[in-house]
Amino acid sequence: MADRIYEFGPYRLDTSRNKAYQDGEPLELKRKTYELLVLLVERAGELVEKEELLGKMWPDQIVEESNLSQHIYRLRKMLGDNPKSQDYILTVPGKGYIFNQKVRQLAEAEVAD
Repeated sequence: MADRIYEFGPYRLDTSRNKAYQDGEPLELKRKTYELLVLLVERAGELVEKEELLGKMWPDQIVEESNLSQHIYRLRKMLGDNPKSQDYILTVPGKGYIFNQKVRQLAEAEVAD
């Protein structure tokens, strides 16, 4: 996977550093929660099925869907997302999730740090 920098709202994801920032301040995310955020952001606006997320996050492992739900919960909390309004992560019952924000991928020239 190529290193990329994504922006949405006050957040920035820097995949070359495996870091997430809010208003320029680093966020503390567990590794799997960060990986989930990257997977969703890279497919913003698209349905990402639960089975696909489980397969990519835990390859060669059998895990319960509740593990995925726990990471979605952590992401929503970090993003200040309300499960009722689902401004950032939209749940499609029985199917999967949609990252519900406009995401901008930055070119290297746009990154001044």
